[in-house]
Amino acid sequence: MSNLVWHVDDLQYGIPVEYQGAELPASLRQILGNEQQTVAMVGAPGTGKTRNLWAMLYHARKARFKSLIGEPRTEPMVHGITSRDRVRIITEAGNIRAYRYDRAWLTDQCDWPHWLAIDDIGCIEPNEWVREAVYHLANERRAHNRRTIWTSNLDPDGLRSAFGGAIASRILGGVVVEVEGRDRRMG
Repeated sequence: MSNLVWHVDDLQYGIPVEYQGAELPASLRQILGNEQQTVAMVGAPGTGKTRNLWAMLYHARKARFKSLIGEPRTEPMVHGITSRDRVRIITEAGNIRAYRYDRAWLTDQCDWPHWLAIDDIGCIEPNEWVREAVYHLANERRAHNRRTIWTSNLDPDGLRSAFGGAIASRILGGVVVEVEGRDRRMG
């Protein structure tokens, strides 16, 4: 079995700076271990849906990294290349079998197709093409047990009104989290 060496910073790779280090509420941590494949977070603008989405993806990535790779390393520079930019593949005997300098490969192994995040669904009035695309995406993800997180400023009734019952059923047919609070962007 191969062992990959990775750096703690790899967990933040690709996460917008604004959301790096976002804490995940305990109630949402439970959802990560849930068998439901679809999570819909709905609520008013600025209440933290996107922040929670990125926090969920970070924690899902962390669990996936640990299950595939083990604990992260914090080793210093090796031959002028940081460990977070290099993946070492080591044999069971401890010999280095290969180096990979492709961080995207590591991210693909740990992220796709395990979670897909669709942010702000319905913030713009959907046209027929958008409805068709969202239907096929939601239907295929559910049919193949792919985890999907949806966020929307629309409540469940608003999603049904904007997208129709068949699409809303596929989006809301898992765990629905209603996020409440004031708009954090408005100060």
